[in-house]
Amino acid sequence: MLPSSTASTRSPPHPFTSHHTRYPHELAHWRSIPRSIQKHDSAHMNESDVLFFVRTARRQSIHSIASSAWLLYDLLTTFDQEVEFVWRSANTLPKYLYFVSRYGGLFGQFIYATGRLPIFCQGDYMSSVAVLSCMILAIEMSLMLRIDALYSKSRRIRLVLSIGFMAEVVCAVAMNTALYHRAFRDLKQFPPNWPIKGCFVPINRLLFKLGWVPILSFETLLFSLNAVKCISYGPLDHAPLIYRLFRDGTAYFAM
Repeated sequence: MLPSSTASTRSPPHPFTSHHTRYPHELAHWRSIPRSIQKHDSAHMNESDVLFFVRTARRQSIHSIASSAWLLYDLLTTFDQEVEFVWRSANTLPKYLYFVSRYGGLFGQFIYATGRLPIFCQGDYMSSVAVLSCMILAIEMSLMLRIDALYSKSRRIRLVLSIGFMAEVVCAVAMNTALYHRAFRDLKQFPPNWPIKGCFVPINRLLFKLGWVPILSFETLLFSLNAVKCISYGPLDHAPLIYRLFRDGTAYFAM
């Protein structure tokens, strides 16, 4: 939901005073925008609303730059081990899944760090969906292979994982297709003389979060199966490999 000056009786702080003075050159353009285009869905847009979008775009770019730097640092400091243990290993499914999860996120963060995609527009959303979908599928399939090995390729566990995975994919695709179709149909671009490029999202942001429910549900199942089996082996400090499986699965679920 976009901020609105009608949502509260209190007047928002003036964006050219106090702590808002760090964006004077960006908001100076706002004064020249006619009042007739300061409305969207009956909500009167004001300088604080523009500041919200400017800050959102900057935060997204800063977070992407920080994430890219961290991922690149991790890649460079472990690349010799990666070449030895992954690149030179046999060509198997886990190897390719590792490459997708390892380099897919780095590639996506580089794209977002450039700030070339207008925020909340179709290109921004579609790139996010593409990168996240590839990474999530690769990581989940890797976790499924681990769980399959932990349970000694149990048919019952394979059936549970297969049903859960298919249900997740079907529900996530159906929900997000309907959601994004509605959003893209009604997207409206920011006025051309705004300090940033982007689009108004016509629906409540909470609906976008609902698209994560199928993914969270299935990954809760993966975490539970992994944790229960690892703990069943006894004290984790007596089994380094089991400890790593438990640690990695728990860390991924927590993030």
